[in-house]
Amino acid sequence: MLIIVPAVLLIVFFAWMLFKPTKGGHDSQYSHNHNWVDFDAGVDSDKIGDKEYPTAGVDAVMKHEFLDDLMKNDDK
Repeated sequence: MLIIVPAVLLIVFFAWMLFKPTKGGHDSQYSHNHNWVDFDAGVDSDKIGDKEYPTAGVDAVMKHEFLDDLMKNDDK
């Protein structure tokens, strides 16, 4: 009996891991406020071209350029 309970719990855990929703199912910070600072290219790239997010492409470029300017080493 003591071995059956952990075995059942282990099977339920593996079934849950197998059928849980994937990463794309959650909302990002950008989807709530549409601010270019919160654009995450790994999560929000599917929003580019979507009519619900008309400025997503511009926001992605602005975030990329901001990070490039921030990381430049202009010590001369």
